[in-house]
Amino acid sequence: MSLATSEKYTDKQGQKVEKTEWHNLVFWGKLAEIAGQYLHKGDLIAVEGSIETVSWEKDGQKLYKTQIKVTNMEMLQGKRENEPINGSQSAQIDHPRQSGSFTDEIPF
Repeated sequence: MSLATSEKYTDKQGQKVEKTEWHNLVFWGKLAEIAGQYLHKGDLIAVEGSIETVSWEKDGQKLYKTQIKVTNMEMLQGKRENEPINGSQSAQIDHPRQSGSFTDEIPF
């Protein structure tokens, strides 16, 4: 799934600016089940994980994608109708390192 982070500020000319960056998130195991069941477009969440860049070839060209392997997630808003969540919920998962992944973890 994708996560948007936004920054709002006023530039030197006094104009209000909003900058949004999109991040690819990867969930595993029980954390993936929780995210699939409870997260909806526009929900506020906080995540922790490690950054991983993957590459592949397509039509002879090498392509890259940077993603965040989520190891901890916290839902930052209250319950929606018909959902058994009360207030802020968090979940964490530990997954083994995959062969070929980066060895340095960068926390978020």
